[in-house]
Amino acid sequence: MPSRLLRSISYFPDANTAPQWITLLVWCAVGLALAFAGYAVAKKNKHKAEPMVVEV
Repeated sequence: MPSRLLRSISYFPDANTAPQWITLLVWCAVGLALAFAGYAVAKKNKHKAEPMVVEV
């Protein structure tokens, strides 16, 4: 994806690169949203799990 953006800029300096930028920003937003959702779920479930301690 970023390679298309760089190629468009280098070969065609006057070309519209908005679709590539929008796609890149959407993927970044989705990735951040998933990361925060995973963090929230892990934090929510942290107190439920008890560590297993095996005494030898």
